[in-house]
Amino acid sequence: MHSMVLAALFSLLALAVGVTADPASPAPECLGSPVKIPELHFWFVTPMPDGGHVAWTAYEGADRNAMLGVHTGTGELTWVDTTSLGRTHLRLHRAADGKSIFIFTGKPGRFLRYDLASRELTDLGIPAKTGHYWLGDTLAPDGRWYVGTYPKAYLV
Repeated sequence: MHSMVLAALFSLLALAVGVTADPASPAPECLGSPVKIPELHFWFVTPMPDGGHVAWTAYEGADRNAMLGVHTGTGELTWVDTTSLGRTHLRLHRAADGKSIFIFTGKPGRFLRYDLASRELTDLGIPAKTGHYWLGDTLAPDGRWYVGTYPKAYLV
């Protein structure tokens, strides 16, 4: 008796939600992005050679990795895409002279320089082939930038 009641309830439920016995009939449904993109927190602001200021942050989303700049006066976006270098975290530092931004990202990890005037991204090289995930960094008083890497512990 108990199994008959369960079978009847299941049948009613199936009819209520529109389930059919035909396995070819289910239609796929887009549920949106599988990853919630976190809020962006800007790391620093730079003056632009043509006037105005741009706030910079790292963007690590489901679709790409990039350095993202937002012009504070106009809201215009500047995307500096690094996805092709490998999907890892980005670390940004403003150059001491204010003319460039240095980036550490990629797999293997590499240093990049973004020139604010020309808007060109230059690959400065891979210091340690097995280091690809930054764990910490510091900008020394002499202007050198040090990054601790993982899975091998290198100070590059």
